[in-house]
Amino acid sequence: MNQGNNLLAINIDGLLNRLNKNEQLMIKLLLEFVRDYADAYERIQSALQTDHVPLALKLIHTIKGLAGNLCALQLFENSKTLETAIKHNTGDYQNLMHSFYSSLTEAIHTAQHIIDQNTKHQNTIKTDSLSDNLHTEIHPDVPDMLNTLSVLLQEHNIESGDCLTSIRSMLRHPECQAKLNTLEQSIDKFDFASARHTLNELIKEVNTHMHQAKKVT
Repeated sequence: MNQGNNLLAINIDGLLNRLNKNEQLMIKLLLEFVRDYADAYERIQSALQTDHVPLALKLIHTIKGLAGNLCALQLFENSKTLETAIKHNTGDYQNLMHSFYSSLTEAIHTAQHIIDQNTKHQNTIKTDSLSDNLHTEIHPDVPDMLNTLSVLLQEHNIESGDCLTSIRSMLRHPECQAKLNTLEQSIDKFDFASARHTLNELIKEVNTHMHQAKKVT
């Protein structure tokens, strides 16, 4: 795929570098992004209009993490600014929401364009069925990221949520998803002790899967 840097909403070269040039994994992540967040702006608006501010903040926070992982830098910055403004009840909401909407829309359109271009070149790729190895492979940076998360949890650092979001984008193994979900719930509740316990179990599981993968290869 030779998209270059023309699609500025997502830095494709940067994203591919993060994923070790794995184009199939990139397409899968973009498909999930389009599927799950194409209507995110409307969901955030609805939450704010009905005084469900924590729900709106959680969604914006998630999109901020995903934007960072997908190298959608403008969306990341606008999400961060909007999240801060809502948390502290400062800033011009109308303009901030408009900027957020514009960058989200551009990122969604860019992601869909990349998907469409990839599909033209690889007709065997389907939106609901990618190769099984995408679900089972573990990115080589995951162990280091898990160690970083461990330090953040020991410090009771709220940035542990962002770190977990990054880990999720690179740890797709189905047998790890339950512990990732439990870990996220503990962090959301600021239950760092339980989160550390779950993380230790997850680290053991990841090490086991990576060891088995080396045996196969």
